[in-house]
Amino acid sequence: MKIASYKGDPAVLAADLVNTRGSISGTDFMTDLPALHLFLEGHGIAAPGDLSVDDLERIGRARDRLKEVFFAPDAAASAEILNSILADERAAPRLERERDGFRIDFSSPEQGVARHVAITAAMGLAEMVVTSGRSRFGICSADDCRDVFVDTSRNRSRRYCTESCSSRSNVAAFRARRRSS
Repeated sequence: MKIASYKGDPAVLAADLVNTRGSISGTDFMTDLPALHLFLEGHGIAAPGDLSVDDLERIGRARDRLKEVFFAPDAAASAEILNSILADERAAPRLERERDGFRIDFSSPEQGVARHVAITAAMGLAEMVVTSGRSRFGICSADDCRDVFVDTSRNRSRRYCTESCSSRSNVAAFRARRRSS
């Protein structure tokens, strides 16, 4: 889904936001305004000049709720959580004019960056539930990682959150096979 006020993939935004808290350690990697600014900048979201600790806390709460979507037992539970997020954030769809027609939007950065991020990420995951069910939501298969990802591969075969986790797991499996032979 393309959202007028966001140029990237909103489902990937959601996964990246969830992964700002360590999946196993619980370490928060977005503890201050400079870290929040870097996260927003990395996702092409203009950070307002008055970015506040309240924005950081609200985005942290959105992150924790979005994580529940990935770990929910089924699509119905994921949908319930997403509906709750969208209702709490007062998402309101509207059409935005583009060069060659219209695009739907649910939030704008002018409504506050925390609200914009929460709505954009939740709508990205909601669209995935509609188009693919939960089959595109993933939790890393590496033994020492439980980060989440959105599987955008053609054949829906992704198993790891990053190439690092994939390589580390493959090397460990190779070494285990060599030891047992």
